[in-house]
Amino acid sequence: MCHVPVGISRTFFCRGSRPFRGLVFPVRIFYLCRMTTELCAYSVEACEAARRAGVTRVELCASPYEGGTTPSAAAIRMARRIGGLQLSVMVRPRGGDFLYSDTEFRQMLEEVRFARECGADGVVFGVLTPDGRVDVQRTAALVAEAGPRQTTFHRAFDMACDLEEALEAAVAAGCRRILTSGGRNTAVEGIDTLRALVAQAAGRIELMAGSGVNPSNVRQLAATGVDAVHFSARSVRPGGMVFRNPHVSMGGCGDVSEYDLLCADERLIRQILTLLEPGNASSSFCWGRVSVPAAVTAAVSPPDTNRCWMPRWPAARAPTACGNCCGKLRASSAKGWPF
Repeated sequence: MCHVPVGISRTFFCRGSRPFRGLVFPVRIFYLCRMTTELCAYSVEACEAARRAGVTRVELCASPYEGGTTPSAAAIRMARRIGGLQLSVMVRPRGGDFLYSDTEFRQMLEEVRFARECGADGVVFGVLTPDGRVDVQRTAALVAEAGPRQTTFHRAFDMACDLEEALEAAVAAGCRRILTSGGRNTAVEGIDTLRALVAQAAGRIELMAGSGVNPSNVRQLAATGVDAVHFSARSVRPGGMVFRNPHVSMGGCGDVSEYDLLCADERLIRQILTLLEPGNASSSFCWGRVSVPAAVTAAVSPPDTNRCWMPRWPAARAPTACGNCCGKLRASSAKGWPF
C-alpha cells in the first residue's frame, strides 16, 4: 500500500502575525496517515504487475473500451490466488448507462454472490434511476448481498444529476466508498468538486479519486483529502502476431486495432507509488492541510482564504508553505513529522 497524508488531525495554539500580532488562536492541522492506491486491472497479468509494484488493492474488470464490465469467473479465481493483493471485483453486466432492467439487476446480484463466494475482498457497482439519482433501494440490495465485503459505488456517481445528493444516497445505502472524478471527465478537471465532496463526506464514506490519474497529477489529487487514488497506468503494446489481416475489426470499431494490446505499465505504477511516498524528499507534495478559525480568516481584508497559517516548528523539520500558497503544508525534510 502506498501512503500519503490524510485524515489525522491535531490542534496547535499559535501566535498570530500581522494583523493578529499578540493573539493566540487554534490551528487544526491534518497530517500524515495512510492512503490506499488502487489499480484498475483489466487482466490477471495487470493484477500480477500491481502485486510486484506494491499496490495493495486492484479493481478487476473486463472490457476497457466500455469503461469496465464484470470480469470472467476464471479471471476472478486466478486474481484471488495472487497473494498480498486485495481484490475488488467490478459488477457491471454491460457497457452504456447505469439504468438496469430487472433481468440485468438479478444478474448483478448473482455476480456479487459469485465474487463473494470466490473470496473477493470487495465489489464495485453503481445503479441510477431514470432521472439521474442513485437508486438507493437497489444499491442497498447489492450492499446486503455483499455481506461483510467492501462495497464501492463506482463512477456512475459522476453521471448523477446532483453529486451532493448522490453522496448522501450512497451513505444511506451503506456503501463503503465512492469512486469519483468530481463529475467531470477527469479527476483533475473535477478537483474543486472533489475537495467539496471530501468536506461533505466528513469521514462518513471513503472517497477515491479516479480517471486520468497519472504521475503528473497524482500528488495534486492526493492533496484534496481523498482517501485513495485509483488509476490504470494503462499503456499499449504491440501483439505478437506476424500475419495481420487489416480488413477485419472483430468488435466493429475500426479505430481500435486488433493487434495492439492494452496492459498495465509496471513502470508507471512504480512511478506513481514513488511520487506518493512521504519519504520522497524531492517531492513538493502537500503533507497536510491547515484549517483556520473562520473568525480569523474573515478578519483579513480582502479575505485571504488561501493564506498559510503555520505554527513555529523546530527549524530542522519545519514544513514550508506550498509554492502556490494553497493553505497546505509540505515536508521540507525526509526525517518525518516533529510530533
